[in-house]
Amino acid sequence: MDYKTLQEIALLLDPTDVFGNDWRMVAHRMGFTFLEIRKLEREAEPTKSVLLSYKHKSGKADDELLVDLCKICSEIGRQDVVEAINIDTDVEAPLESDIKSRQKEFLIKYRCTSEQLYVRTINECTRCMRDYFTKLCGIKTRQLQAFLEKPQNLSVLKVLRNNNVLTEKQFSLLCPSSGSINIHDMDLSLLYILVKNIALKDADWSTLSNQDDPKPEHDVVRIKDLCHRLSAVSPNNIQVEKFETIFNDLSDPLRRLGGNPEYILQTECSTGDKEDAKATAKRRRARLYVAITAVLVSTTVAVILAVSFIVHSKETPPYDHTPTSVCEKVTPEKIAFRWKGKQVEFPFVSRDGWGAKAPLGEYPYRSQPVPYAVIAHTAGARCNGTSYCCMEVKGTQKYHMKARGWDDIGYNFMVGGDGVVYEGTGWDQIGRHTRGWNYDSIGVAFTGNFETSLPPSSSILAARRLLQYGAYLGKLTQDYVIYAHCQVSGFVSPGAAMYAEIRTWDHWQIRNKNGACA
Repeated sequence: MDYKTLQEIALLLDPTDVFGNDWRMVAHRMGFTFLEIRKLEREAEPTKSVLLSYKHKSGKADDELLVDLCKICSEIGRQDVVEAINIDTDVEAPLESDIKSRQKEFLIKYRCTSEQLYVRTINECTRCMRDYFTKLCGIKTRQLQAFLEKPQNLSVLKVLRNNNVLTEKQFSLLCPSSGSINIHDMDLSLLYILVKNIALKDADWSTLSNQDDPKPEHDVVRIKDLCHRLSAVSPNNIQVEKFETIFNDLSDPLRRLGGNPEYILQTECSTGDKEDAKATAKRRRARLYVAITAVLVSTTVAVILAVSFIVHSKETPPYDHTPTSVCEKVTPEKIAFRWKGKQVEFPFVSRDGWGAKAPLGEYPYRSQPVPYAVIAHTAGARCNGTSYCCMEVKGTQKYHMKARGWDDIGYNFMVGGDGVVYEGTGWDQIGRHTRGWNYDSIGVAFTGNFETSLPPSSSILAARRLLQYGAYLGKLTQDYVIYAHCQVSGFVSPGAAMYAEIRTWDHWQIRNKNGACA
């Protein structure tokens, strides 16, 4: 193999891949043992060492070695390496009928696609590793930057960068020249490096796991390696048996480190995950048809009522406005508490008060208080009176459960144009408001669209009082951080006008990595 080809392959496979599709997966496919791969991690150029060792062990010529490498890289989705090798192979792509058959099997058994379960598994492992790291270090997420800037930790990070354990991008994320560090921006690979070299730096990482009495470092390695195995297969082509084998192997290490593997399978997938484009378009057409039909029906009804009123106005007694639904009878209660030496209050309507439907499942926060609050808007119609705002909240729950397929309303709380806070999933149940942030934050949504104007001052005050009340109850940390929805997602919520307002609030914080916010 010529030096130029070998160098190009090494440049592609040496950097650590978040899903493990790097030189380690190639070595695993070539038959290297776990301990051999661990030893190769110490090499400055591990890809070259793997290829040379494989050539020596197998006795294969350069052409045969390249064919094997090309097949392996095709199987694990590293088409960039295949193109760099630039040879013909006998690797066959899976038939579309086989892929559809496997996806159907996943949907029947789990009501999720394999890709949705794949993403959910990686996210749960990343969350578990993140929580485990902060727990070992005895810090909160907001204290991470000060912790890593300590001289002893900073020197470790610099050594890791000099030894190419950390990539330049990873080092910049941990030691930014400006802005702040956000642990939610760290992937599983980076968190593993931090656990290994900072949180558990005194552990013996060279020993094999004892199945009867596994040590924490063994569980950390096991989670990382199993995620690499999962990533070695195309998410759309993985077999149910293969996924279940990896999931079963992951379950015990995740539980021991404080994870929740049951959440991966027990929670039904929602349309908030990545979907088929045709299905999305079909739902949009259906919603448009329903909306047009509703407009036509309501217009017809309005005309009939108007004519009937004109004809019978002199004979028919006035309409009886006696409340006939829960929203017409709703009466907000006052939540009063002391905050910074002052007695404050805000109006509040519980789930029972606005007639919420029972959730299809309950998913409590693993630990409280949570450190973040995310402010959003519904982007729909505004409401003024309490009866109308109550109906808006009920409509939101119906939309989230029927159209989105969720177990309950997505927001923890909603704030109406009447200045009243409406309980959604509440303080103790995980919402579905911001992908990747639901476990660690409280989601609060204003009813309406606030791209060009603000909600009433009473609504803004009620939302701020709600967050203060959360800290008072111990549901939010005392130093909780407020983010606009657009800072942590690709949505423009809560609108430009509302985002400008939120930036003036106490506890709001700029992010080094912004989402859709300008």
